[in-house]
Amino acid sequence: MPKNLLFINPWIHDFSAYDFWLKPLGLLYMASFMREHGYNVFLLDFLNRFSNDLINFLGDKERKRIKSRYYGMGRFPVEEVEKPKFLEFVPRRYKRYGFPKKLVIDTLKRLSGESWDAVFITSTMTYWYPGVWETISTIKEFMDSPIFLGGLYPYFFPDHAKKSRADFVITSPLMDHIAEELSRIMGFEPKMEMVKGWFNELKPMYELYQDNSKLEYAVILTSLGCPFRCTYCATPVIYGGKFHVRKVDKVLSEIEELLEHGVRNIVFFDDAFLIPPDRAKKILRGIIERGYNEAFFHLPNGIHVRLIDEGIAYLLKKANFKTIILGVETLDPSLQKSTGGKVKSHELDRAVHLLKSAGFDKELRLYLMINMPNQSYESARLSIEGCMEYGIRIHLNEYTPIPRTKDWERLVKEGKLDPDIDPVLLNNTVLPYWWKNGLNADEVEKLKRIVGDYNNELKVDDHGNDESEAIS
Repeated sequence: MPKNLLFINPWIHDFSAYDFWLKPLGLLYMASFMREHGYNVFLLDFLNRFSNDLINFLGDKERKRIKSRYYGMGRFPVEEVEKPKFLEFVPRRYKRYGFPKKLVIDTLKRLSGESWDAVFITSTMTYWYPGVWETISTIKEFMDSPIFLGGLYPYFFPDHAKKSRADFVITSPLMDHIAEELSRIMGFEPKMEMVKGWFNELKPMYELYQDNSKLEYAVILTSLGCPFRCTYCATPVIYGGKFHVRKVDKVLSEIEELLEHGVRNIVFFDDAFLIPPDRAKKILRGIIERGYNEAFFHLPNGIHVRLIDEGIAYLLKKANFKTIILGVETLDPSLQKSTGGKVKSHELDRAVHLLKSAGFDKELRLYLMINMPNQSYESARLSIEGCMEYGIRIHLNEYTPIPRTKDWERLVKEGKLDPDIDPVLLNNTVLPYWWKNGLNADEVEKLKRIVGDYNNELKVDDHGNDESEAIS
């Protein structure tokens, strides 16, 4: 007899959060994997702004507030919550983002009448764990089904995640480990061809949204991992140092299926979409040849400027890409070298020239990082001013140390970081208030104001949309 599994994307607890094309890809892949093993799967996504249940629950003012502003992105519903004791020194309000708690309780009461063999909860940012913990506690008030917790939080902080009250904690993101753990606990025989070839054989199960929601965007992956070894990035570590690519025909068939179901924004969340360039060109040519003229495509994760050539620039434009973020991180030559040498300033010059020559303008963003270890205020300011010379919007990201990266290992070895730190203190909003290895809070705010003022001069995109909130 088929068993029923409930998959849940939990609340976010933070000082700020925005639906920057957030979809629980790992959870959707796991749902697809378990369905292939004979299970009935259901989804409850607390962050789904397009849920009919949510829209019907909210008042007119709140419905207007969460309305999409930029290619499907927008604000989450929000409720203020008590700050964790570790964050009492931060002079900002702490909030719960996602479904209002009453709606979650009403939904769980309704679902508790069904028979659930297990509940699967995902997690992403380690410092969002308070939302995960509250989700688990709330579920346990209404259901006695075993709860499995997976995702990046238990991978980076396994011992901490075991305090979450989840019944089972999956501490690896690799499919062979996950399948082994699930088969041991749940007693099914995993299909080894699916375990080994899941990235090509499975698709994220977006159909779980279709009965009670619209999809203004869908996030997909054409590759896993990254061959670069930047000191601040955990991507190579997460995937065991390996880089995997999907077959081009599988990528194109997934896009076609999503477009047939009314999705109009396809978002590539690869860390290395352009690697290898010939494969990227085949994907782009496939999009062009199929004539997806009404679809918009996006690359928000910072593509490698070194790999942009005239052909790539032309194909991106022809394929109707509306968001292209270029991975810059810093223009400081010494920091470029010490963090891995992924980009050099002359390569950025060339990439911007080629993309602008292909017809791009307001679609381009430069991804800059501030508050890197030992980065001075002057270094960060000069990088910002250097990027301003391109006349392109700047997407500012505040650094946070991530476990298992080279930066983390060095900082721990030098006694500048406690390996047993509470993850909430790694929130990039919180870091400048206590961390002594980077910028202070006043310096960070000053840099953000510089970028904000600059971006406001460029705030209207080619569709006349105000995008300042989405990408500032």
